[in-house]
Amino acid sequence: MAPSDCAVFEDSDEGVEAAHRASMTCYDIRSAFQSV
Repeated sequence: MAPSDCAVFEDSDEGVEAAHRASMTCYDIRSAFQSV
């Protein structure tokens, strides 16, 4: 599977950066959840 065919759901700056460097679609999920 090609990296461009992958999607990453990430919660860290490092993970988001790694996904972008690998040419993967990345969803930053930190804003989707709130701490209780």
